[in-house]
Amino acid sequence: MVEVIEHIVVPGRPALDEGHAKPPFEQVHLHSTGNITDSLEGEKNYLATNYESANYTHIVGWNPKTKQAEAWQVMATNGGAYDVGGDWNWEAYAAIEFAEGSITNREQFFAAYQIYIELTRQLAVEAGLTDFTLDTSATPGIKTHNYASATGHGSDHVDPLPFLASWGVSYEQLKQDVFNGTASQPKPDKGIVVGATVAPYRNDDEQKGNLFIADAVVSSGGIDQLASYVLVGGADQFTWANNGVPTALVDEYDSTGEHKTDDQIIQVGSYFRFNVNFVITSQNINATNKQSYSFIVPVGYNAGYGFWVLTSYLKEIA
Repeated sequence: MVEVIEHIVVPGRPALDEGHAKPPFEQVHLHSTGNITDSLEGEKNYLATNYESANYTHIVGWNPKTKQAEAWQVMATNGGAYDVGGDWNWEAYAAIEFAEGSITNREQFFAAYQIYIELTRQLAVEAGLTDFTLDTSATPGIKTHNYASATGHGSDHVDPLPFLASWGVSYEQLKQDVFNGTASQPKPDKGIVVGATVAPYRNDDEQKGNLFIADAVVSSGGIDQLASYVLVGGADQFTWANNGVPTALVDEYDSTGEHKTDDQIIQVGSYFRFNVNFVITSQNINATNKQSYSFIVPVGYNAGYGFWVLTSYLKEIA
């Protein structure tokens, strides 16, 4: 059982107290902070003065003062939370943040990840849940922020998947670990490097695989482009100059992903698959979110058709 250290900084249960949420509260939400510079203490202190705009019940990370991974409770459970940015705010029994900025090495990560998984199960049991399958379509359950966003119940955030992937934990491993209630060792990095031939792939959703959704479409300089926010880690990471995808590189499909459309007109909300493979020509670590990004150029095209995507959303082609 996880020892939860109480550091309550949010008074009451804001979502419940303000009349937005009402029982029963049957979800546990999984997040990561997206802040690569702040400690557990810093995250707690920020929440203390900003809880009216966003809040959560627990935070997990590495405490340099005690030299161990810890779980802190910062708000009361069983009352909703302002955490996913949609109607599932009102379903939260608990919302757990993984303090990204508290982690500096693999040993710290795994120690904190073990607590993250065990605390998730512990809170799920408290909430009365008996199905520990992650990200099911049923309202009760354990949900990632990414899943809440992808199903229309949250914002456009994709945490905690990119952060966990950066330390070797895939979405599939996360699901397995949550279901089993114990953390397994992160797998080594996939080793996708410059020069590799790759295809964009939905590592956040194995069922969709290589099927994506166009979040925005523009025409600039005679080139039609689309935006796929999931490929870059959210709308706040997207720019047309760096991440715009030429629509010539994709085919439109129906919502099942089984059939190409007749008109092939890409618009907002269109489902699409890439019709070419790509070569990685450059890689970099984003200074804001500390994630690995790759510049990919379509095979048979010049570099002007290339764009940056999260390396964790690429699959190497043998």
